[in-house]
Amino acid sequence: MADEPQIPKQVLKYADKATAKLKIQDFIEKYKAELIKRILGCEHEASVARANKDTVFLTAAFPIINGIIHVASDRKSLQEATKWLREEWSVEPEEYLDTFSVLSALTLIYVVNHGWRARTAETEEQWKSIMRRMRKLSDEMDPEAEAQ
Repeated sequence: MADEPQIPKQVLKYADKATAKLKIQDFIEKYKAELIKRILGCEHEASVARANKDTVFLTAAFPIINGIIHVASDRKSLQEATKWLREEWSVEPEEYLDTFSVLSALTLIYVVNHGWRARTAETEEQWKSIMRRMRKLSDEMDPEAEAQ
């Protein structure tokens, strides 16, 4: 539908590649139902916040995502994902890039995209809100958005 929020395809490709490099996709699939519940809980926290709802959502979601990376990935995979990210985004070794934060954001986008695809009529509005939040986050990572 035209009014449904969308994450740019290139960002979804980055998210898929990042989680593949981290070797966490099987873990996410195995615990998808629990992760969906937790992300919906983050959305509830954001929806009742008096201000800064996007920030509240992200600050609630990132510890969950960081936990996934720490539990499901390993040092070698994290190093490979970091190397891939720096190369993909053409970041020189001396340039600063908080790769763990970017990998966490891409992992969040990956998890949210899976939740969006598994949404029910009961959770439709919550997922639309989450997707709008992810669209704002993903616009910062979309090379096509930067070109415009």
